[in-house]
Amino acid sequence: MMQEQRKEFRIFSPVTFVIAAIVVILIGITYFIARPNPAGRLMKEYYTPPLAQIQGSKVSPQDSVYAQGMRAYSEQNWSEAISLFSRIPTSHPYYIRSLYYTAHALAGKHEYEKALLAFSDPLLMSGKYAEASEWNKVWMKILLKYPQEEIMADLKVIENKPGHSYQTQAQALAKQLAEEGK
Repeated sequence: MMQEQRKEFRIFSPVTFVIAAIVVILIGITYFIARPNPAGRLMKEYYTPPLAQIQGSKVSPQDSVYAQGMRAYSEQNWSEAISLFSRIPTSHPYYIRSLYYTAHALAGKHEYEKALLAFSDPLLMSGKYAEASEWNKVWMKILLKYPQEEIMADLKVIENKPGHSYQTQAQALAKQLAEEGK
C-alpha cells in the first residue's frame, strides 16, 4: 500500500511541474503573438503604400539614383531605397517625391517614429503630397499608439477640409475608432 502511494507521488515530481509550467508559458506566448492586432487590421483596411514609379530603361545619369531607389522600393528593400533616396540632391525635380517614398519605406521598416517625422516634413505638408502626408501621419500615430484623442483630432482636421482626398476614409476611420474605444 505504501509503495502505491509513492508511485502516485512520483507522478507530480518537480520535472512534471516544470514541463507543465513550460507548456502553460508557451500557450500564453502563442496567445499574445496570435491575438488580433486592431491597428494592423485597420491599416489593411485603410492604408495603401504607393506603388513605385519606375522609369523606362533609358534613364539619365541624373535620374539613375532615383530610378535605383524606386527599384529597391518596389522590391521592398526598404533600407536600400532609403539610402538611395537620401542621395538625391534637393535641386533634383524628384526630390520631394523621394522624401515621400522615403517616409513610406521607413514605415515599411516599422520605423514609425522616423516615418512620422518624414511625413511631417514641411516640403511634404505643402503641395502635391500634403493630403497624403496628413493621412499617413494619422497612421503612424495609430501604429505608435498615440492617445486616441490626438488621433481623433487629426482625423477631424481631415474630415473638415472640403474636398480632401481622404475625407471619406477619415470619417469612416473616426467612426470605427470611436466605436472600438467604447
